Amino acid sequence: MQKKFLDKIENKLRILKHLYLKPENEVVWLKGFDKKFDVSIDAGANRGYISKLLSMKSKNVISIEPLDYLATYLVNVLPKNCIVLNKGASSEEGASKIKIPIDAKGNDISALSSMENSNNFIDSEEVSSHRELSIDIITIDNYVEKKLSSRNIDFIKIDVEGHEEALLEGAKRTILTHSPIVLIEMEERHGSSLNKIYDFFSSNNYSSYFVKRGQLQTCNLEFFRGSQDKYKIGDVNYISDLIFIKNN
Repeated sequence: MQKKFLDKIENKLRILKHLYLKPENEVVWLKGFDKKFDVSIDAGANRGYISKLLSMKSKNVISIEPLDYLATYLVNVLPKNCIVLNKGASSEEGASKIKIPIDAKGNDISALSSMENSNNFIDSEEVSSHRELSIDIITIDNYVEKKLSSRNIDFIKIDVEGHEEALLEGAKRTILTHSPIVLIEMEERHGSSLNKIYDFFSSNNYSSYFVKRGQLQTCNLEFFRGSQDKYKIGDVNYISDLIFIKNN
């Protein structure tokens, strides 16, 4: 009971920071987006501030989080219209492992956890080592077809630290059927396959955007990759989040 209470207090402070005091560009845009969603999916929910924001704009949110202690946290703090799945999202169902980076003090850096083999954290200065955790994995397609066949999937947020291509392979039917808006973080330093991800969306009649001062700006692959080559993480010109929207 005490832990649940403390989780709620910590979450309120986190929401205050990330949604109101120091919101990222994509949060500013999403807060101002006037469309209401039926179902939104938050793949890589972590501590849930995007799930919280989506809960205000959606009838239901599916919050997918592979780390068990974070999934428990999300159950404690998210509103009732959020369904928490303690799973990883990938290209197939079954069992897998996730790498959890550890800092010099021995603390988990949960936000950088990754199922992607090519993500070895070498560009993350705060990472000293990592541990592995066995997890269950699902595909978004199978979950949607089994649990949400009568619903509309209107928005998908993906933050899986390099495992985007595999996740999209397991969400292809959902994206082709429902044409959701897709917000995705991808960085080559995490092993993201930028070319393949861009090709997938462009071949399915999606356009790509980044957010600047709360407004969508078109963003081709060359410009996106250039922002990561030229600027350091944290620089205002460094782009890691893209929004893909289906063309009319």
